[in-house]
Amino acid sequence: MLRINDYECPKCGHIEELLNDDKNIPLCSKCSNEMTKIITKMTFELKYNPKTDICSWGFDGYNASQYWKDVKKARDDGHKVKGANEL
Repeated sequence: MLRINDYECPKCGHIEELLNDDKNIPLCSKCSNEMTKIITKMTFELKYNPKTDICSWGFDGYNASQYWKDVKKARDDGHKVKGANEL
């Protein structure tokens, strides 16, 4: 499945938003080094629903607790996660 993700080049620091399938590692358009997927504050929007007392993705109900699991997994896999503080 193709998704739009943010990627950063660890060599030159260039950041790009790319359409990728997560199976292929994109190359930096500036220095041709392999890029690393990053999560930025602009990647998601959390909404709080007082009726259910749940914080979820604004557009599809993605639960905030799942987000933190995804952040931990991404960090365990060696990815940088920008804009996410540990709980």
